Amino acid sequence: MVYKKEFRKSSYIQKRELGSGTYATVYLGICTENNLYVALKKIKINPTEGVPSTALREISALKALNHPNVIQLIEVIHSDVFLTMVFEYVEYDLKEYSNKFGFTQFLLDQLVSGLQYIHSMKIIHRDLKPQNILVGSDGILKIADFGLCRPMHLSVPELSNEVVTLWYRAPELLHGKKYSYEIDIFSIGTIVYEMVTGKVFLQGNDNSSQLTLIYNVIGNRKEFEKKLSEIHEPLFKKVIIGCCCISRESRWSIEDLRNMTYQSKYIISPYDR
Repeated sequence: MVYKKEFRKSSYIQKRELGSGTYATVYLGICTENNLYVALKKIKINPTEGVPSTALREISALKALNHPNVIQLIEVIHSDVFLTMVFEYVEYDLKEYSNKFGFTQFLLDQLVSGLQYIHSMKIIHRDLKPQNILVGSDGILKIADFGLCRPMHLSVPELSNEVVTLWYRAPELLHGKKYSYEIDIFSIGTIVYEMVTGKVFLQGNDNSSQLTLIYNVIGNRKEFEKKLSEIHEPLFKKVIIGCCCISRESRWSIEDLRNMTYQSKYIISPYDR
């Protein structure tokens, strides 16, 4: 089944800036063909180094992905100065939407569905955090920002450990050990905690302090229970405990997560308002 919106290649009118990062600036745009809003991710091309590897990685991954809970890359426009990636426009990031509307369990179900699809395509996202998960005014969630993703079907001698924003990083990354899909599962647990409480799960300042927090909280049953005491919904507690295991082998699989959210009687859709 094809989930992508229909856009014909055309020109875009650049509007206000939506945000910026190390390599790119994102603008709100309007497609002149149909007057629909788009997001224009403009990357300045270094005349010596060319297009950043993160952009090439993101383009390659998104051309292969097609799912209602994965951001749609409409087209790529290349000039001598800029590489512009044209995305469907999604109004909120996960934190903004959750703070304004709630519906956390419905969002969790979509997040897990999108990640299960990404993993089924042999891709690790490697940078899951609330800012990289978008939600439209219709309540539909989109996993975005694939600049650090890694296709696992490629033969890579060693995977980088400099991935995932610190507070959402699994312990095996902090230790510099080998890792796989389980790092995304750990990130899901930290995101669920933040969605429900409005607070970052464990807020270290560097790898060392983050590891210390992980062992002092997750590795200590009383401290972990205390940390989760303000979460009253059993589903959320189960998900956090299942995802945030120190040992990657003990973590839930994406199938475990999907079964838990799918079977839950508590999924709330914005259409139930």
